[in-house]
Amino acid sequence: MFLSTRVLPCALLLPALFFLPESPRWLAKMGMTEEFQTALQVLRGFDTDISFEVNEIKIGIGLLILQQLSGINAVLFYSNTIFQNAGISSSDVATFGVGAVQVLATCVTLWLADNAGRRILLLVSSGAMTLSLLVVSISFYVKDYVSEDSSLHGILSILSVVGVVVMVIAFSLGLGAIPWIIMSEILPVNIKSLAGSVATLANWLFSWLVTLTANMLFSKSSGGTFTIYTVVCALTVGFVAIWVPETKGKTLEEIQFLDILYYEFLYGVRPFEAKEHSDTYRRMVQVDIKFPPQPIVSSATKDLISQMLVKDSTQRLPLHKLLEHPWIVQNAEPSGVYRR
Repeated sequence: MFLSTRVLPCALLLPALFFLPESPRWLAKMGMTEEFQTALQVLRGFDTDISFEVNEIKIGIGLLILQQLSGINAVLFYSNTIFQNAGISSSDVATFGVGAVQVLATCVTLWLADNAGRRILLLVSSGAMTLSLLVVSISFYVKDYVSEDSSLHGILSILSVVGVVVMVIAFSLGLGAIPWIIMSEILPVNIKSLAGSVATLANWLFSWLVTLTANMLFSKSSGGTFTIYTVVCALTVGFVAIWVPETKGKTLEEIQFLDILYYEFLYGVRPFEAKEHSDTYRRMVQVDIKFPPQPIVSSATKDLISQMLVKDSTQRLPLHKLLEHPWIVQNAEPSGVYRR
């Protein structure tokens, strides 16, 4: 009798599981974009503008996935094998040297992130990784057709090792740490914990995938494996150049506002231009949105973006001046002070 009372709820719950919808986080991870947006709107309400949040989640998860697909863990975990294939006799020493270099480069990143900027570091990092991996892949390809006794074989071995070291340094200077910083800055507070968890899960999932396949790929073709990682790093350059905003020296509120303006540039529409879509903007600035019809990406909008992206903090448009800008004055009626 005691056992049967426990079995009944489980028996009722089992068929109900077939009607449970998938979570937006899982749909995003699986790349099911339309289903992801539909699920998010069902949870938040169909009158809620979720395009702004979807874009930020894509950037955060995208950066962390590309970080792993660059092949950094494959290089670090199998560096000993890579150096042996390159013809380096003291591969253990070389592996230790790579680890030491990575630690030093990561320490430098702590200073560069707030001085050079996050976006520029990502561009330089992924660009340098692309070039260094290209050198490594070419070296391994050519070595297959060169005699081991020739001087060219020795030169190619040195080039491949130098390329791997440069790749690790470049990764540590940008793609290693910056995606985590950007993710913490661009995600809205109301979804930061959940979206951050999903992004971290995706990062570890692809780390496992790369590590699992690396040994098999290296055994088939070292040059081909590095070519795959080269292509991924090249795609990362494009992803950062198009999608990732600069967040250096800006408060979280400024970053949130910049995300809306970037969205306008990317999609040609404002995520809050419709009356029922004003919730996103109102959460950041207490205004009643009444946007009249006007050309998308106006000169005033471009001027506002340029003033908020000025490198010199003394010349940058301060947050308290934001609502006084002509673009805001012309297109919105303030009903309160700036408040989160």
